Amino acid sequence: MSSSAARWLTGAMQAGLVGLWPAFTIDTAVGQEIHDCGTEPVDAWVSADWHESLDASRPEELAAERIVAVPPATQPDAVATLASRPIVALSDADLDALFPDGRPAGAPPGKLKPHLVRGILANERGAFHGYALAEHLWIANHTLGCYRMSKAPVVVFADREPRILHVGVGADF
Repeated sequence: MSSSAARWLTGAMQAGLVGLWPAFTIDTAVGQEIHDCGTEPVDAWVSADWHESLDASRPEELAAERIVAVPPATQPDAVATLASRPIVALSDADLDALFPDGRPAGAPPGKLKPHLVRGILANERGAFHGYALAEHLWIANHTLGCYRMSKAPVVVFADREPRILHVGVGADF
């Protein structure tokens, strides 16, 4: 998204013209609706400062091929790996273990290094988006419809070592 499109979208969201992409922790009012959709507990992975930190920073948007969802077969191991830390640098062997059927077709070769990071899937059709600035990395998932949130690790191909992760999730009804 270009910076002018991002400014327009931010302004439209603030004016209430389009749905908001909030960062939130699950509270009682929202929790019942979320749990009715079959959501697992994800609030420990969501960053309360997602939206504010992104707006204030003006980071670079990552190309879609630099953010790859971990396949369902290896997700449990990836979730366990991320239980105590939000970002894990991956070796070639780690990457091969996460993608036993072959590395993702869009995985960029060269100087970009793979990192396993926490992500939240808003529902099975949501798309991941990412932004980077210095040591900060923002990962978000947004969808239309019912929140069917689940922990969904992703591999991000970064040109520098991310040290601070901001995770966001949202849905429009």
